[in-house]
Amino acid sequence: MTTPPSTPVQLDAAAVQEQLAGIWSLLTPTDRAQFESVVAAIAGRPIRITIGNMKGGVNKTTTAVHLALALALTGDPVLLVDGDPKNQSSLMWKLGAGDEWPINLTVMPWATPDLAKRVTAMEGQFKHLVIDTSPQHDDILRAGLMVTDTFVIPCQPTPMDTAQLDSTFKVAEQMDALKGAQGGELAAIVLFARAKQAGANDTNLLRTSYARVEKKDYPVFSTPLYDSIRYAEAFGMFPRTFREYGKVVAELAAFALGLDEVPGVQGGRR
Repeated sequence: MTTPPSTPVQLDAAAVQEQLAGIWSLLTPTDRAQFESVVAAIAGRPIRITIGNMKGGVNKTTTAVHLALALALTGDPVLLVDGDPKNQSSLMWKLGAGDEWPINLTVMPWATPDLAKRVTAMEGQFKHLVIDTSPQHDDILRAGLMVTDTFVIPCQPTPMDTAQLDSTFKVAEQMDALKGAQGGELAAIVLFARAKQAGANDTNLLRTSYARVEKKDYPVFSTPLYDSIRYAEAFGMFPRTFREYGKVVAELAAFALGLDEVPGVQGGRR
């Protein structure tokens, strides 16, 4: 079982910047402009998020990895925790990416109930934190929420999936109360994933799903993730295009840091 290192991980700042310069060159002009705005808006402040949903198959790992890679562009140390005891897809993604994986992005396979303790033991060795959790392990999800202050809930825009959000938000409310007693807080927000592009037969599902979630007063990203083979093709490499994740990262920064404006984003959903 993997355990936290006994001494801080020392990163060579020059090596990090040299590698990131190459990674920035891999981005499309649109992604580059978007992430430059996001990095400027973050301005060294920590973003610590858990990705989870009590329901499976909702792009949790894809979202966790894309968000962690985007945060690595800040040049700050990022910790990505793989909290799925069965698949460890985040770790596999890193191994597949090889030299393209940012050296300032550490992946730890900690799918254990003591996840919070392990993360706390590494405090001071990372600035940003992303925890990818499994739907079958409520204890791991709760442990992740104890050490993060933002809970991103990927959800497919269907009546069944949006109806099942209640159980996940109940966990969020319980953890917010628990953290509040200790001087902390937790804010949860829905991210629609695998949505159909405008013009598809069931694109109305997306509009009605937004209406259902907003009726319940659940916060929700205005940018959905559309169903695309590009996300599947990105597994095991640094994505050549972040597609909607560019705007999602910008909205995440605004939500997590309480910014008045979303950095670099123009326009909203249809």
